[in-house]
Amino acid sequence: MELNEFEKMKLFMRKVRARYTQQLCQARNRKIEWLFTFDTWWKMWDESGKWEQRGRKSNQYCMARRGDVGPYSPDNVDIVLCFKNNSDAHTGNTHSKGRALTEEHKEKLRQAKIGHKQSDETRLKKSLANKGQPWSEARRAAHRQAWNKGLTRATDSRVAAYADNYPENRKSKID
Repeated sequence: MELNEFEKMKLFMRKVRARYTQQLCQARNRKIEWLFTFDTWWKMWDESGKWEQRGRKSNQYCMARRGDVGPYSPDNVDIVLCFKNNSDAHTGNTHSKGRALTEEHKEKLRQAKIGHKQSDETRLKKSLANKGQPWSEARRAAHRQAWNKGLTRATDSRVAAYADNYPENRKSKID
């Protein structure tokens, strides 16, 4: 069954409204004032002619605040390439280089990384970068103690499973 033009427009506008709500929520989460209504927001996108090219990739378009300051409002935003918006955001940005992080900030960064799995490519790059480098004291200390030190077959299921799967010809060494 084919949709008539009215139904197609209705579905399209539902998607548009969802994108509006998404951007509004992101601004609120970042504690940035939002002065758009749905109508003014949609008018800006519609008049730009860039709606179909909207997205997060560098060659797509986004709504960017001028100078990355102030509220999201019709007189303070432009529709620009994401590449331009990202480069503008980092122009004159000194917080990421040459500035010591507080312990609180370091802890927040650590917490954000929990559960984050590195790609195989990243792991390989780090491995190659460390080849031939002497071990740091922290790295040495981490490798000094075995993971199962002090654990027994009776107190830890992992040790019990390891012992049960140990080859018969070598069991005399662990008993």
